[in-house]
Amino acid sequence: VQALNRGRLYLEQNNLDQAVYYFIRSVENDDTMPAAFYYLATAYSEKGELDLAKDGYLRTLQLDAKFVNARYHLALIYQQQKDDASALRLLQEVVRDKPDYAAAHYVLAYLYAKSPATAAQARPHYERFLQLAPNDPAAPAVRKWLQGR
Repeated sequence: VQALNRGRLYLEQNNLDQAVYYFIRSVENDDTMPAAFYYLATAYSEKGELDLAKDGYLRTLQLDAKFVNARYHLALIYQQQKDDASALRLLQEVVRDKPDYAAAHYVLAYLYAKSPATAAQARPHYERFLQLAPNDPAAPAVRKWLQGR
C-alpha cells in the first residue's frame, strides 16, 4: 500500500518514471490489487506506452470487472489504436453501468458520429453529455453538431 500511495503521489506530480517504478513495486508486493494495476496502466498511458497501458487496464478488469474507469480508459486506448469496435463495446458497457459518466457519453457519441451509418446513435449520447457537463469545453462544438442534425 505504501508503494501504491507513493506512486500516486508521483503520478500527481507528473513524475511518470518514478510513478511506474512504485506501481510496479506495489504489484510485485500484491498482485491482487486492481488499483495498483489501474494506476500503473494510467502512468504508462501518460508516457505514451499504450500497449503496456492496455495490458494494465486488462489486468485491472480481470481482478475487478466492474472497475468502470479502467473500462473507459481501455476504450480510449482502443480508439487511439483505431479499434473503434472494441472502444464502442466498452463505452456502451460504461454508460450502461454508470449512466452519469459524461466523458463516456461524449466519446461514445463521437465514435458514432464518425460514420453516417451510426450518426443518428450519436444524438442521445451528445444530449446526455450536455445534460451532465453543460460547461465542458467541448459543449459548444457538441451543441453546434446537434443543431446541424
